[in-house]
Amino acid sequence: VQSFIPMLTKVANHVNLKEGDAATRRQKLKFMLRHGANLEPQIFPEYLLGSLLSSKCTEDLQSLNPYLSQVDAENIASAVSVAILRANRVGHINRAIGAAVKLSSMLVKAIKLPVEDLLTRRAQLLPNIVQACEGVAGQLGAGRHYVSPREKEMHGSRFCEHVD
Repeated sequence: VQSFIPMLTKVANHVNLKEGDAATRRQKLKFMLRHGANLEPQIFPEYLLGSLLSSKCTEDLQSLNPYLSQVDAENIASAVSVAILRANRVGHINRAIGAAVKLSSMLVKAIKLPVEDLLTRRAQLLPNIVQACEGVAGQLGAGRHYVSPREKEMHGSRFCEHVD
């Protein structure tokens, strides 16, 4: 994800100077020179991510890069969505691993205690271990949320569609 979003940003700002007739190529070159001199707006990673919140995502991208085709703008928006979903899943996995490590650490410490200490500290240890178990279970049981195809039509492509 760290290298994918910057790569998509480059793609979103790219202008193919080899396509079109001489006048079109001259306009593209003028746009790129102005772009390089910061006289034309650039598409930044934050804009790419934020554009997904818009129901006119592709038009928003094309407003900053008029030489970006409709198909390329749609593909960029889809790729950004995939990157966000992947980052979300990686974050979920990291939270689940953290909860499991915490539980494991508590259990290892409890196992190492002498039986007398274990019995005297039972009232303190048991609720903490139960809470850590619930934390792991909560992470493992966390669900994904989707919208129906009808809801997706209403809200746009920024939602994942549930398919049976």
